[in-house]
Amino acid sequence: MSVSLPNCRILPTDCCITVDMQQREFDAFFESYTRLGKLLDGFRAILPPVMHFDSAARSATRTLIIIHALAHAATIKLHHNFASTDPGSRQKCLAAAQAIVALIEDTDHADVRCFNPIVGVSYAAPAEM
Repeated sequence: MSVSLPNCRILPTDCCITVDMQQREFDAFFESYTRLGKLLDGFRAILPPVMHFDSAARSATRTLIIIHALAHAATIKLHHNFASTDPGSRQKCLAAAQAIVALIEDTDHADVRCFNPIVGVSYAAPAEM
């Protein structure tokens, strides 16, 4: 069985879903995929580390936790579909999931009265692995 989408067909295989596309379309997809991965890597590399500030700067700490969690969740979302067949994607997903778990473990949640709701989405990303 195949599912029709605009300009492509998704074909089930033994272990994963493959997309039947022309070489030119695949090249464009792979270039975009690679470029987005590099942008995410570069963005994470320039993020300041999460430091737990005094009570006057708790808002800055919460914001930085959200930024880190979203960056790692984006990496998981980008690589998740390829993690079962590509060791590089699997490693990136696992590293991002471990980083989110470390954020959760390192955060004193009792000290934080409220979080932005998007944190729940970011914290759920490692569960996809």
